[in-house]
Amino acid sequence: MAHPIIGDQSSPLTVLLVDDDAEALDELVEVIEMEDWIALRASGIEQALIKLDQYSEIQVVVTDVNLVETSGQVSNGLKLVEQAHSRFGDRPISFVVLSGDPSFVSSSLQIGAVDFLTKPLDPDELVKAVKDAEAFKGRVRTPSEMSEFLMQKVTRTTASLKKVNSDLVARENEMFEAKQIADEREKLASSIRHALESGFILPWFQPQLDLRHNRICGFEALARWIEPDGTTRTPLEFLGMAKESGTLAELDCALRVMAMRTLRSFHENGLQEPMLGLNFTAMQLARPDIVEQLLSEVSEAGLEPRWIGIEVLETAMLDGADSARIFGNIKRLSELGFSIELDDFGTGHASLSSLRELAVNRVKIDRSFIDDVHKDESLQKFTRTLIMLAKSTGAEVLAEGVECKQDIAWLRSEGCDVVQGYYIAKAMPSEEALAWSYSFVKQKTEEVA
Repeated sequence: MAHPIIGDQSSPLTVLLVDDDAEALDELVEVIEMEDWIALRASGIEQALIKLDQYSEIQVVVTDVNLVETSGQVSNGLKLVEQAHSRFGDRPISFVVLSGDPSFVSSSLQIGAVDFLTKPLDPDELVKAVKDAEAFKGRVRTPSEMSEFLMQKVTRTTASLKKVNSDLVARENEMFEAKQIADEREKLASSIRHALESGFILPWFQPQLDLRHNRICGFEALARWIEPDGTTRTPLEFLGMAKESGTLAELDCALRVMAMRTLRSFHENGLQEPMLGLNFTAMQLARPDIVEQLLSEVSEAGLEPRWIGIEVLETAMLDGADSARIFGNIKRLSELGFSIELDDFGTGHASLSSLRELAVNRVKIDRSFIDDVHKDESLQKFTRTLIMLAKSTGAEVLAEGVECKQDIAWLRSEGCDVVQGYYIAKAMPSEEALAWSYSFVKQKTEEVA
């Protein structure tokens, strides 16, 4: 027994939605209910006919063309339109057909549907189609109306397909570009890993001279990529690649391990226990596991923390969202015996209280305050002040970028403890650094003798 038509002309519109895809059906229901209409569901023709028999207030039916019944049988939504017209022809029911295939538009109208929408659906178009269908009150289009409607529909469908095609092309281009970026990242990562495995990326070592005792007191480890043809690439040329390819942490770890093993070999070959300066970025020092990792690496190399200098830029130590974590990790490393070295001192804004709290062991004055300082009186004032500030915290002072003996003489007279630069020696492979050190020791021994 059919339900009677309830309410009056102000009663909400009742729409029967037919689709075997539960997710698609949910989307249709959401659009209909947003208009404060009543939405009824059916997953196939059988259920739809039952609902039409039960609810005489249904005024619009929206059905997909491709349907699978609960029995598993495949059916065509156009048959629902035909059967409904045959069984309920005396009721004002209008039909809207949905399909991803626009070729169904003509056949849909010919069997009595008043509108046809191409999937994927535009919610606004669905609302308009339902409103137009309601206005027909079950009436089908006349041949002239059908012809005019088809012309309009073809025009709109063509424009819609062009937009869909344009969107697909844009999406394909985005996917292609994303794949290109991913492929390039993988190519870079593979290149860096191959260079590491082949021994092309290595730490080189630049000596540091103790001015108080005229001896080599340490080396700064500096990464170098040596191409098969002998071309040398500096970190500026490949660390960006490592960061972009996601291999920076892997590269940093490998270089540290190699540098520590080299330092151990220096000790075993008679050098007077020089220190090793390792450069760290803020990102490395912000890692929660960096302290434990360094302890493990030092132990595996047979070294002690006191022989390792943690070189960190002044700005990296005190700036940024991770400054508290960085500060905490540096403090813990200091407590464990690592030497904390503040790099490029004078270019940032580290406070004296921060230097004292972190127990900074060495301050490295940036080369911009060192070059030709012996003949530049205005520069001397700045450099002298930096040396005094650093020493007031109890830290050792190292001057970077020394390129002439006159600068060394001036720095020694001002109380600078250690110098590093091309005048002493450039960064060298480990074998050359060891040979250079032997030669330096021999020369100083002969001078004493």
